Amino acid sequence: MPISTTSFGTPCGYVDFDDQHLPVPVADDTLKTVADLSGGKIYHAADINQLKDVHATLQSQFGYEATRGYASGGWFRSGVIAVTMAALAGLAINRRLPS
Repeated sequence: MPISTTSFGTPCGYVDFDDQHLPVPVADDTLKTVADLSGGKIYHAADINQLKDVHATLQSQFGYEATRGYASGGWFRSGVIAVTMAALAGLAINRRLPS
């Protein structure tokens, strides 16, 4: 299954944490390796606008199809109701749960 990766940030990125200025460069090499090994693509975004563009591109590549599921849900609900009613009847008649 192809995995597309998105690098967000710059090679000179940093965060301020506990009064420290910590470098957090984007791991482009690792992301490229993941994309290459899986047959996917790597996308780069240096700012929020580019990230939105990348997400729009990816969203246009993926689709979905709505289908109705198998109608076994009604049988399951009926079974749960029957078991619950049996447990309540056991409590009412014997003052204990059926065993």
